[in-house]
Amino acid sequence: MENYSRMIGHIFGEYVKPVVRFKVLGANRYQPLMAVGTGFTFGAGVFVTCWHCVAEPLPDDEVFGVPIETGSERDASVAILNDLARDENGSDLALAQVNIELRYGFRLADEAAGWGEDVVACGYPLPTNTVNPDTGTTLIQTQARVLRGYVMSEMMDDLHSHQPSRVYELDMPAPRWSSGSPLFRRDPFEVIGVVLGESTKSIGEEDEPFAYALAHHLDVLADARTSVATNGVSLRDFLNSMAK
Repeated sequence: MENYSRMIGHIFGEYVKPVVRFKVLGANRYQPLMAVGTGFTFGAGVFVTCWHCVAEPLPDDEVFGVPIETGSERDASVAILNDLARDENGSDLALAQVNIELRYGFRLADEAAGWGEDVVACGYPLPTNTVNPDTGTTLIQTQARVLRGYVMSEMMDDLHSHQPSRVYELDMPAPRWSSGSPLFRRDPFEVIGVVLGESTKSIGEEDEPFAYALAHHLDVLADARTSVATNGVSLRDFLNSMAK
């Protein structure tokens, strides 16, 4: 358990980041405006999040980026999500180029998760977008959280993408802004999807609504592509080419 906790801490420190909207103040100077979701890098210069987190058009002086730590004193900095675009297949996934250099990367699974399989998501749900009482500037408070559950079912979702898209139904919480969190199988620890959000269902008007999470299926993630972030090929083919 200690090694597992250390691994999770490393994932949050290097690979999984809150996606933040920034105002550009000057050269390498950014003011955080609000957290909009979660995203992650495979460690090969490509960044993944959900399209609905970053779909809003921004003014020329604003960008989407992620906070990073650099230097021996771990000073805060920002990595801009360059060439951010929606998956060309029309799914609710977005890909970008990001300048975060990592020696190792996540492994994209070969096989999707099956019914009843345990899964884990790492993300930054429920951030607090507030104001620093001393300076009056925007203050964003985020908290890394691990979400854990299992695959209840697979289904075709026709609400979030341009066309019906495969998703996992998960018996797992998915609080707001957990969208874009990587979804892992526990053994071996590898990426099998991306958290999309939370849904509710009830049978009758008097029944208590049942809340569950939705996540993009491995097939949707593996086939995601944009002309810049993955050079127009599928994410799986891009990652395989980078590993050679």
